[in-house]
Amino acid sequence: MAWLIFLVILNWISFDVTRDKINFQYVLLIVGLIPLSIYYFLSSKQINLPVFSWRKIKKLSTVLILVLFFLSIFIVSLYPYSHLDISKKKVMLYTANMLGTWDKPVYGRYGKEAAGMFGMLPEYLNESRYSVILYNSTITNEVLRDVDIFVVINLNKSFSNDEHKAIWKFVENGGSLLVLGDHTDIAGIMHPLNDLLSPVSIRFRFDSGLPVGDRWIDCIEILNHPLGNGIENEYQIEISVGATLNVSGDAFPIIIGKYGFSDHGNYLNSEMANLGDYVNNPGEQLGDVILAAGAFYGKGKVLVFGDTSSFQNLAIPYSYRLVHNVFIWLSSEDTKIVKYAKNVFSTLALITCLVIFLKWLNKEKEIIYLLTVILTFSVIISATVNPLFIEKEHIGGENIVYIDTSHLERISIESYTSDAPTGLMINLARNEYLPLMLDEFDKEKISKSKILVLIAPTIPISKDEVDFLKNYMSNGGLIILSAGYQDKTPVSLLLKEFGFDIENIPLGPVPYVEENPEEHQNEPRFVDSWPITAKNTTSADAFYTIEIENESYNLIMFTKYGLGGLIVIGDSQFLLDKNLESLYDYWPGNILFLKNIIDELKDRGVL
Repeated sequence: MAWLIFLVILNWISFDVTRDKINFQYVLLIVGLIPLSIYYFLSSKQINLPVFSWRKIKKLSTVLILVLFFLSIFIVSLYPYSHLDISKKKVMLYTANMLGTWDKPVYGRYGKEAAGMFGMLPEYLNESRYSVILYNSTITNEVLRDVDIFVVINLNKSFSNDEHKAIWKFVENGGSLLVLGDHTDIAGIMHPLNDLLSPVSIRFRFDSGLPVGDRWIDCIEILNHPLGNGIENEYQIEISVGATLNVSGDAFPIIIGKYGFSDHGNYLNSEMANLGDYVNNPGEQLGDVILAAGAFYGKGKVLVFGDTSSFQNLAIPYSYRLVHNVFIWLSSEDTKIVKYAKNVFSTLALITCLVIFLKWLNKEKEIIYLLTVILTFSVIISATVNPLFIEKEHIGGENIVYIDTSHLERISIESYTSDAPTGLMINLARNEYLPLMLDEFDKEKISKSKILVLIAPTIPISKDEVDFLKNYMSNGGLIILSAGYQDKTPVSLLLKEFGFDIENIPLGPVPYVEENPEEHQNEPRFVDSWPITAKNTTSADAFYTIEIENESYNLIMFTKYGLGGLIVIGDSQFLLDKNLESLYDYWPGNILFLKNIIDELKDRGVL
């Protein structure tokens, strides 16, 4: 009855926002609770609620039920991980017959085409201590013999029968297969990908998975799986527009678009990559579309993403924690046997609980309350213990750059917006660095990096953090601080420690160019500049000085400290896309100037 009422109401109401249509399913719960509440109210006077007694808990049968029930929930939700030696894991990236390239940002290519596609993925894996091979020839049993993870991206030509057999023999014997695809059969990738996945019950659909809003913010959910470890928001996932997946049999969804829909593709729209109309039409799935799924096969496992965005160059600085989780799970001992063993144990434990309850405790209703408590307790314990089993990130080295967001820096984390550091990331990559966003001031991570970038922090840098940063620089780390006078207070302790100050003299956008700005495009440009001063006792060099009305002002200064040093830029917006490089615009002078600073510090032995 409640279901019929829900369907009637649903058909009579129109929704301005698609999200509201999905949320309306919860009305069914409310409708269903109404008759239940009425029944409870009418019969409440006849019900004698059981009185809780601790003496009954002491019964062996009661204790046994509680222990078995706890273990049944705890074991089935526990990640079967052990310590992994990542350096012994070999990843093979298949580079033939694919839509996409393995290029990285380079000088001479700017703006829209600057970022490249997948070139930073092997860089990240190498820095994470995996052994990485890029392979573009025939797949055989011998080729895959020592490989642990085989990666296929946007395959646009099916493997031969022999190659197909070799790949699945590899998986059956314990190897892992990662398959990344994209939306609406773009460049004819859907059928080759589905041919590859034929032994498991995962298929790419001819559609696009779209969020009900402009982006996937608050629309994505990672189910109970190691891929979700440490993921706090959608910016750390970086899924964009990709295909949704059909999942059946033993396959299982991992990432779903809770507030998303399937937009059917259109082969007549080939100029727009076969995309649909971006509208949820009748017959198109609404809510809980599958964006990533997994399956076990033999002793190995398969992981499939309907979108490649999370693994592309511009996404990795944000999604590297997800990428880490992906390759850690694919390297783990989580197999079909482990999965079934956990499920069998859990089922037998629950059956034993039921038998004991029906035979000896069916009249002791208070046991139900205790089982509820045990259920909650077991879930909390497994959620607490699971992260301890997952291998931590081992990334670190001379090429790692962290861009801090833990102090609520005045930057945007949406790529290619005017206040984003996307252009900075691209320029760091051009200089062979791997930029990563730092959303938590993790001293261990920072200690393993070479450069830390702070752009207009709004949360004060504490004395303890200043002391740590001094030690970081002493050991060879470089800090780049970009802040104007209006943002001086949160970084005052750091500035004072090194004898720097940002003066209250607004110089604005320098150099002042009103006509023919292209004549100055090979010079550095500032947005909102303020002069930097240094105490006479401070050994500091001016990296950029401007003269205005016979007065000289230092806008960028550097001081060496130990093996590293500190660069201070008197402009909170100097390193942002609006001033460096964006999707459709760039300033050559700043790109060249940033390169010159890096080269100068290399010559001085700081980098």
